[in-house]
Amino acid sequence: MTSWENMKEYILEQLVNSDHVLVELVFTVVQLVVQMLMAGSIFYISLAVAGVLAIITGFVVRFIVVNVNLGYKTGLGFVIGCSIASLTTFVAVVLCFALQFADPVVRVAIKGWEATVYADQKWRSNTFRDAYESVSKLMDDKGKQLENFKNYPHPDKGGVTIPLSSDKATLVAIETYLDNSIKHFNKNMPFLSWILWVDSDVGKEDIYKDIKRVFATNSSYEMADAISIAGKEIAIELSSQSERIVWFGRIIIFVIFIFIEGTIIGLLVWSALRGIREKF
Repeated sequence: MTSWENMKEYILEQLVNSDHVLVELVFTVVQLVVQMLMAGSIFYISLAVAGVLAIITGFVVRFIVVNVNLGYKTGLGFVIGCSIASLTTFVAVVLCFALQFADPVVRVAIKGWEATVYADQKWRSNTFRDAYESVSKLMDDKGKQLENFKNYPHPDKGGVTIPLSSDKATLVAIETYLDNSIKHFNKNMPFLSWILWVDSDVGKEDIYKDIKRVFATNSSYEMADAISIAGKEIAIELSSQSERIVWFGRIIIFVIFIFIEGTIIGLLVWSALRGIREKF
């Protein structure tokens, strides 16, 4: 692996394993920039365009402030304000260029999550327990336990399978695995979960068919297979929405850009107006 590929692997690992919005946001942005850097000339074009627009921003801010107060003397505060405004423009432009690589970055991140959810032993154990207990609470029309748990001990006592002889029990177990898979994604990738969402019915039919296929020749079903199918189907659904990242990212950049630029210009204009008042 090259140093850039190693960096991408490290960033992806941190991105998938993070459970904090800001951490995930930072690593997502870094991954986008690294992806753009590896693409070649587009990275340098973005720097050139960002640099030119940053310089123009500084002149525009100065033009506005000076026209408010022709006698305004540019001091340290003005230099700091202009620098922040120009830097904001520079970063915003570079990120706008980088967003065109959002689709492959998001797809790789989701693929990484798919592998993580399958390998998460604690989550698998907790989900199996949830499914077991949900099925055990099901009752038939006569108020009796729907499934026979005689030879199916609780997971805490070493149980590894769930009786799924009825469609109702099968669907409850499937829904538990799908719901917990979605919760796992929302917890481990909080930033992306704000933008991407998936219905709990995704993958339900495929898992149901797989269970029935196995039950045709076996008396038990390995729920690990359900995890694999659930992760795959959810990942496919999430990946299909990856274009939302581009639009959502542009909106965030625009809002932050306007807020920072507006604040800087507002403060400098206020300072210029105060200078007029003090003069008179």
